[in-house]
Amino acid sequence: MSAISFACPACQVELHVDQDQHRCPQCGCVYPTTLGIPSLGGDSIQPDPIEGELIDRLCALYSTTTIEEMSQARLATGATNEERRQFYANYHRTLRERGPAFQRMFQQRLQQNGWNDYGRRLALDIGCGIGSGLLALAHEFDHVVGLDISLSSLIIARKVIEEAGLSNITLVHASAHHLPFLDSTFDYAMAINVLEHIFLPDAMLAEVRRVLAADGVFAGDSRNRFDLFFKEPHVGVRWVGCMPRRWMARYVRWRTGLDYGATHTHLLSHHDLARALTLTFGSSWRIVMPDAMAYGAPQKVRDVAEALSRLQVLRSLLVRVAPSHIALARRGSNGAGANT
Repeated sequence: MSAISFACPACQVELHVDQDQHRCPQCGCVYPTTLGIPSLGGDSIQPDPIEGELIDRLCALYSTTTIEEMSQARLATGATNEERRQFYANYHRTLRERGPAFQRMFQQRLQQNGWNDYGRRLALDIGCGIGSGLLALAHEFDHVVGLDISLSSLIIARKVIEEAGLSNITLVHASAHHLPFLDSTFDYAMAINVLEHIFLPDAMLAEVRRVLAADGVFAGDSRNRFDLFFKEPHVGVRWVGCMPRRWMARYVRWRTGLDYGATHTHLLSHHDLARALTLTFGSSWRIVMPDAMAYGAPQKVRDVAEALSRLQVLRSLLVRVAPSHIALARRGSNGAGANT
Protein backbone atom coordinates (compact mmCIF):
# COMPACT_ATOMS: atom_id res chain seq x y z
CA MET A 1 0.00 0.00 0.00
CA SER A 2 1.34 3.43 -0.94
CA ALA A 3 2.15 5.77 1.93
CA ILE A 4 0.83 8.78 0.01
CA SER A 5 -2.40 9.95 -1.56
CA PHE A 6 -2.54 10.89 -5.23
CA ALA A 7 -4.40 13.96 -6.45
CA CYS A 8 -6.24 14.41 -9.73
CA PRO A 9 -4.02 16.58 -11.97
CA ALA A 10 -7.17 18.22 -13.37
CA CYS A 11 -8.77 19.40 -10.11
CA GLN A 12 -6.37 18.51 -7.25
CA VAL A 13 -8.93 16.29 -5.50
CA GLU A 14 -7.69 13.12 -3.82
CA LEU A 15 -8.11 10.09 -6.09
CA HIS A 16 -9.91 6.91 -5.14
CA VAL A 17 -8.27 3.57 -5.91
CA ASP A 18 -10.65 1.33 -7.86
CA GLN A 19 -9.06 -2.08 -8.53
CA ASP A 20 -6.16 -1.38 -10.89
CA GLN A 21 -7.06 2.21 -11.75
CA HIS A 22 -7.45 5.57 -10.00
CA ARG A 23 -10.64 7.60 -10.24
CA CYS A 24 -11.39 11.22 -9.41
CA PRO A 25 -14.63 11.56 -7.39
CA GLN A 26 -15.12 15.16 -8.57
CA CYS A 27 -14.47 15.23 -12.32
CA GLY A 28 -14.83 11.50 -13.00
CA CYS A 29 -11.45 11.16 -14.72
CA VAL A 30 -10.08 7.63 -14.70
CA TYR A 31 -6.35 6.96 -14.69
CA PRO A 32 -5.04 3.50 -15.65
CA THR A 33 -2.04 1.59 -14.34
CA THR A 34 0.68 -0.40 -16.11
CA LEU A 35 2.47 -3.06 -14.07
CA GLY A 36 1.11 -1.32 -10.99
CA ILE A 37 2.39 2.12 -12.08
CA PRO A 38 -0.43 4.70 -12.23
CA SER A 39 -0.44 7.09 -15.20
CA LEU A 40 -1.58 10.41 -13.76
CA GLY A 41 -0.44 12.79 -16.47
CA GLY A 42 -3.79 13.41 -18.08
CA ASP A 43 -3.56 15.86 -20.99
CA SER A 44 -0.07 16.98 -19.90
CA ILE A 45 1.50 13.85 -21.43
CA GLN A 46 1.11 13.51 -25.17
CA PRO A 47 0.99 9.95 -26.61
CA ASP A 48 4.11 8.87 -28.51
CA PRO A 49 3.78 5.88 -30.88
CA ILE A 50 7.46 4.90 -30.49
CA GLU A 51 7.23 5.08 -26.70
CA GLY A 52 4.00 3.08 -26.84
CA GLU A 53 5.65 0.27 -28.82
CA LEU A 54 8.57 0.23 -26.38
CA ILE A 55 6.22 0.03 -23.38
CA ASP A 56 4.40 -2.94 -24.94
CA ARG A 57 7.74 -4.66 -25.57
CA LEU A 58 9.04 -4.06 -22.05
CA CYS A 59 5.81 -5.32 -20.52
CA ALA A 60 5.99 -8.51 -22.60
CA LEU A 61 9.63 -9.08 -21.62
CA TYR A 62 9.32 -7.98 -18.01
CA SER A 63 9.14 -11.31 -16.23
CA THR A 64 11.72 -13.09 -18.38
CA THR A 65 14.51 -10.58 -18.97
CA THR A 66 17.18 -8.66 -17.05
CA ILE A 67 17.61 -4.98 -16.28
CA GLU A 68 20.53 -4.81 -18.71
CA GLU A 69 18.48 -6.35 -21.54
CA MET A 70 15.58 -3.99 -20.85
CA SER A 71 17.96 -1.03 -20.89
CA GLN A 72 19.46 -2.18 -24.18
CA ALA A 73 15.98 -2.45 -25.69
CA ARG A 74 15.30 1.12 -24.64
CA LEU A 75 18.61 2.40 -25.99
CA ALA A 76 17.92 0.75 -29.34
CA THR A 77 14.78 2.86 -29.71
CA GLY A 78 15.03 6.30 -31.26
CA ALA A 79 17.48 8.03 -33.55
CA THR A 80 21.03 8.45 -32.24
CA ASN A 81 24.57 7.54 -33.17
CA GLU A 82 26.91 4.90 -31.81
CA GLU A 83 28.88 7.37 -29.68
CA ARG A 84 25.69 8.49 -27.95
CA ARG A 85 24.54 4.89 -27.50
CA GLN A 86 27.79 4.05 -25.73
CA PHE A 87 27.45 7.16 -23.58
CA TYR A 88 23.97 6.20 -22.42
CA ALA A 89 24.94 2.55 -22.00
CA ASN A 90 27.64 3.66 -19.55
CA TYR A 91 25.09 5.98 -17.92
CA HIS A 92 22.88 2.95 -17.28
CA ARG A 93 25.78 0.81 -16.05
CA THR A 94 26.71 3.37 -13.40
CA LEU A 95 23.15 3.47 -12.06
CA ARG A 96 23.92 2.26 -8.54
CA GLU A 97 26.88 4.59 -8.04
CA ARG A 98 25.43 7.74 -9.60
CA GLY A 99 22.32 8.19 -7.45
CA PRO A 100 24.06 7.94 -4.06
CA ALA A 101 26.84 10.25 -5.30
CA PHE A 102 24.32 12.95 -6.24
CA GLN A 103 22.38 12.53 -3.03
CA ARG A 104 25.58 12.90 -0.98
CA MET A 105 26.39 16.07 -2.93
CA PHE A 106 22.92 17.52 -2.34
CA GLN A 107 23.04 16.71 1.38
CA GLN A 108 26.49 18.27 1.75
CA ARG A 109 25.41 21.46 0.02
CA LEU A 110 22.19 21.67 2.06
CA GLN A 111 24.15 21.18 5.27
CA GLN A 112 26.62 23.90 4.28
CA ASN A 113 23.64 26.27 3.94
CA GLY A 114 21.99 25.16 7.19
CA TRP A 115 19.01 23.55 5.45
CA ASN A 116 19.44 19.93 6.54
CA ASP A 117 16.89 19.94 9.39
CA TYR A 118 13.90 18.78 7.32
CA GLY A 119 11.80 15.67 8.01
CA ARG A 120 12.68 12.19 6.80
CA ARG A 121 9.17 10.81 6.21
CA LEU A 122 8.41 11.36 2.50
CA ALA A 123 10.73 12.15 -0.41
CA LEU A 124 10.00 12.82 -4.09
CA ASP A 125 12.44 12.05 -6.92
CA ILE A 126 11.33 14.14 -9.90
CA GLY A 127 12.41 12.68 -13.24
CA CYS A 128 13.60 9.54 -11.47
CA GLY A 129 14.40 7.75 -14.74
CA ILE A 130 15.40 4.14 -14.19
CA GLY A 131 15.86 4.65 -10.48
CA SER A 132 19.38 5.78 -9.60
CA GLY A 133 18.23 8.33 -7.03
CA LEU A 134 15.47 6.11 -5.65
CA LEU A 135 17.98 3.55 -4.39
CA ALA A 136 19.72 6.22 -2.31
CA LEU A 137 16.55 7.87 -0.97
CA ALA A 138 14.94 4.56 0.04
CA HIS A 139 17.54 4.14 2.78
CA GLU A 140 17.04 7.66 4.17
CA PHE A 141 13.26 8.14 4.12
CA ASP A 142 10.26 6.18 5.33
CA HIS A 143 8.76 6.27 1.85
CA VAL A 144 9.91 7.53 -1.54
CA VAL A 145 7.97 8.44 -4.68
CA GLY A 146 9.63 8.29 -8.08
CA LEU A 147 7.97 10.34 -10.83
CA ASP A 148 8.85 10.41 -14.51
CA ILE A 149 7.22 11.43 -17.78
CA SER A 150 8.64 8.29 -19.45
CA LEU A 151 6.66 5.17 -18.61
CA SER A 152 9.31 2.97 -20.25
CA SER A 153 11.90 4.33 -17.80
CA LEU A 154 9.56 3.61 -14.89
CA ILE A 155 9.06 0.02 -16.01
CA ILE A 156 12.84 -0.50 -15.86
CA ALA A 157 12.93 1.32 -12.51
CA ARG A 158 10.34 -1.14 -11.20
CA LYS A 159 12.68 -3.98 -12.14
CA VAL A 160 15.60 -2.21 -10.44
CA ILE A 161 13.57 -1.75 -7.25
CA GLU A 162 12.47 -5.39 -7.25
CA GLU A 163 16.01 -6.67 -7.64
CA ALA A 164 17.18 -4.35 -4.83
CA GLY A 165 14.50 -5.82 -2.55
CA LEU A 166 13.05 -2.41 -1.63
CA SER A 167 9.41 -2.10 -0.58
CA ASN A 168 9.13 1.59 0.37
CA ILE A 169 9.07 3.08 -3.14
CA THR A 170 6.04 4.12 -5.20
CA LEU A 171 6.33 4.92 -8.91
CA VAL A 172 4.05 7.28 -10.80
CA HIS A 173 3.88 8.27 -14.46
CA ALA A 174 3.24 12.02 -14.62
CA SER A 175 4.61 15.40 -15.66
CA ALA A 176 6.77 17.61 -13.43
CA HIS A 177 4.61 20.54 -14.58
CA HIS A 178 1.52 18.97 -12.97
CA LEU A 179 2.52 16.97 -9.88
CA PRO A 180 -0.37 14.64 -8.95
CA PHE A 181 -0.04 15.10 -5.18
CA LEU A 182 -1.86 16.98 -2.46
CA ASP A 183 -0.39 20.20 -1.09
CA SER A 184 2.38 20.01 1.55
CA THR A 185 3.03 16.29 1.04
CA PHE A 186 6.83 15.93 0.87
CA ASP A 187 9.68 16.73 3.25
CA TYR A 188 12.24 16.60 0.44
CA ALA A 189 12.21 16.76 -3.34
CA MET A 190 15.15 16.29 -5.68
CA ALA A 191 15.80 16.28 -9.40
CA ILE A 192 18.91 14.72 -10.95
CA ASN A 193 19.72 15.71 -14.56
CA VAL A 194 16.17 17.02 -15.00
CA LEU A 195 16.02 20.82 -14.95
CA GLU A 196 17.66 21.11 -18.37
CA HIS A 197 14.69 19.16 -19.78
CA ILE A 198 12.06 21.44 -18.24
CA PHE A 199 10.78 23.96 -20.79
CA LEU A 200 8.65 25.74 -18.17
CA PRO A 201 10.89 25.92 -15.07
CA ASP A 202 8.61 28.49 -13.41
CA ALA A 203 5.65 26.10 -13.56
CA MET A 204 7.70 23.12 -12.43
CA LEU A 205 9.23 24.92 -9.43
CA ALA A 206 5.83 26.32 -8.43
CA GLU A 207 4.53 22.76 -8.34
CA VAL A 208 7.55 21.65 -6.31
CA ARG A 209 6.94 24.35 -3.75
CA ARG A 210 3.24 23.48 -3.56
CA VAL A 211 3.88 19.84 -2.67
CA LEU A 212 6.66 20.57 -0.17
CA ALA A 213 5.88 20.58 3.55
CA ALA A 214 6.20 23.87 5.45
CA ASP A 215 9.98 23.55 5.91
CA GLY A 216 10.57 21.10 3.07
CA VAL A 217 13.58 21.51 0.79
CA PHE A 218 14.40 21.00 -2.86
CA ALA A 219 17.77 20.08 -4.38
CA GLY A 220 18.54 19.63 -8.05
CA ASP A 221 21.28 20.01 -10.61
CA SER A 222 20.94 21.98 -13.81
CA ARG A 223 23.31 21.65 -16.75
CA ASN A 224 24.68 25.14 -17.37
CA ARG A 225 23.85 26.61 -20.76
CA PHE A 226 27.13 28.54 -20.76
CA ASP A 227 29.44 25.71 -19.63
CA LEU A 228 32.84 26.53 -21.13
CA PHE A 229 34.61 23.31 -20.17
CA PHE A 230 32.77 20.18 -21.32
CA LYS A 231 30.70 18.83 -24.19
CA GLU A 232 26.93 19.14 -24.04
CA PRO A 233 26.22 15.61 -22.75
CA HIS A 234 23.05 14.94 -24.74
CA VAL A 235 24.78 15.34 -28.12
CA GLY A 236 28.51 15.34 -27.35
CA VAL A 237 29.26 18.81 -28.81
CA ARG A 238 30.95 21.76 -27.13
CA TRP A 239 29.46 25.25 -26.74
CA VAL A 240 25.95 24.42 -27.91
CA GLY A 241 24.53 26.76 -25.26
CA CYS A 242 26.68 29.66 -26.43
CA MET A 243 24.64 29.75 -29.63
CA PRO A 244 21.38 31.72 -29.86
CA ARG A 245 18.56 29.26 -29.16
CA ARG A 246 17.26 29.48 -32.73
CA TRP A 247 20.67 28.27 -34.02
CA MET A 248 21.24 25.39 -31.59
CA ALA A 249 19.42 22.67 -33.53
CA ARG A 250 21.14 23.59 -36.80
CA TYR A 251 24.54 23.69 -35.13
CA VAL A 252 24.03 20.23 -33.58
CA ARG A 253 22.80 18.74 -36.85
CA TRP A 254 25.79 20.23 -38.69
CA ARG A 255 28.25 18.81 -36.16
CA THR A 256 26.65 15.41 -35.47
CA GLY A 257 23.68 14.77 -37.76
CA LEU A 258 21.47 14.41 -34.66
CA ASP A 259 18.12 16.07 -34.04
CA TYR A 260 18.65 18.28 -30.99
CA GLY A 261 14.90 18.66 -30.59
CA ALA A 262 14.61 14.91 -29.98
CA THR A 263 16.67 15.28 -26.79
CA HIS A 264 13.97 17.57 -25.32
CA THR A 265 16.70 19.79 -23.92
CA HIS A 266 16.34 23.44 -22.88
CA LEU A 267 19.61 24.44 -21.21
CA LEU A 268 19.30 27.04 -18.45
CA SER A 269 21.85 29.73 -17.68
CA HIS A 270 22.60 30.93 -14.14
CA HIS A 271 20.33 33.92 -14.85
CA ASP A 272 17.48 31.70 -16.12
CA LEU A 273 17.67 29.44 -13.07
CA ALA A 274 17.98 32.31 -10.58
CA ARG A 275 14.96 34.07 -12.09
CA ALA A 276 12.80 30.94 -11.86
CA LEU A 277 13.87 30.22 -8.27
CA THR A 278 13.23 33.82 -7.21
CA LEU A 279 9.78 33.81 -8.76
CA THR A 280 8.79 30.75 -6.73
CA PHE A 281 10.90 30.76 -3.57
CA GLY A 282 11.59 34.47 -3.11
CA SER A 283 14.93 34.72 -1.33
CA SER A 284 14.90 31.17 0.06
CA TRP A 285 17.20 29.66 -2.56
CA ARG A 286 20.86 29.25 -3.44
CA ILE A 287 22.78 28.33 -6.59
CA VAL A 288 26.10 26.72 -5.65
CA MET A 289 29.00 24.90 -7.25
CA PRO A 290 28.67 21.15 -7.94
CA ASP A 291 30.91 18.46 -6.50
CA ALA A 292 32.97 17.37 -9.51
CA MET A 293 33.27 13.79 -8.21
CA ALA A 294 29.50 13.32 -8.39
CA TYR A 295 29.89 13.68 -12.16
CA GLY A 296 32.76 11.20 -12.37
CA ALA A 297 35.71 13.59 -12.11
CA PRO A 298 38.79 12.52 -10.10
CA GLN A 299 39.59 13.79 -6.61
CA LYS A 300 42.25 16.16 -7.99
CA VAL A 301 39.67 18.04 -10.09
CA ARG A 302 37.34 18.33 -7.12
CA ASP A 303 40.13 19.68 -4.88
CA VAL A 304 41.10 22.34 -7.40
CA ALA A 305 37.48 23.41 -8.01
CA GLU A 306 36.72 23.63 -4.28
CA ALA A 307 39.91 25.59 -3.59
CA LEU A 308 39.08 28.11 -6.32
CA SER A 309 35.47 28.44 -5.18
CA ARG A 310 36.67 29.47 -1.71
CA LEU A 311 38.21 32.59 -3.21
CA GLN A 312 35.57 35.29 -2.93
CA VAL A 313 36.82 37.11 -6.01
CA LEU A 314 36.38 34.01 -8.19
CA ARG A 315 33.31 32.37 -6.66
CA SER A 316 30.70 34.44 -8.48
CA LEU A 317 32.41 33.95 -11.85
CA LEU A 318 33.02 30.22 -11.39
CA VAL A 319 29.44 29.42 -10.52
CA ARG A 320 28.30 31.09 -13.74
CA VAL A 321 30.58 29.10 -16.03
CA ALA A 322 30.65 25.77 -14.13
CA PRO A 323 29.43 22.70 -16.08
CA SER A 324 26.39 22.40 -13.82
CA HIS A 325 24.56 24.42 -11.19
CA ILE A 326 23.27 23.01 -7.93
CA ALA A 327 19.92 24.61 -7.06
CA LEU A 328 18.80 24.53 -3.43
CA ALA A 329 15.51 25.94 -2.15
CA ARG A 330 13.37 25.86 0.95
CA ARG A 331 9.66 26.46 1.12
CA GLY A 332 9.68 28.28 4.46
CA SER A 333 6.71 28.36 6.79
CA ASN A 334 5.83 31.95 5.86
CA GLY A 335 5.46 31.35 2.14
CA ALA A 336 7.46 32.37 -0.90
CA GLY A 337 10.14 34.89 -0.07
CA ALA A 338 10.52 33.80 3.56
CA ASN A 339 14.12 33.88 4.79
CA THR A 340 15.34 30.76 6.51
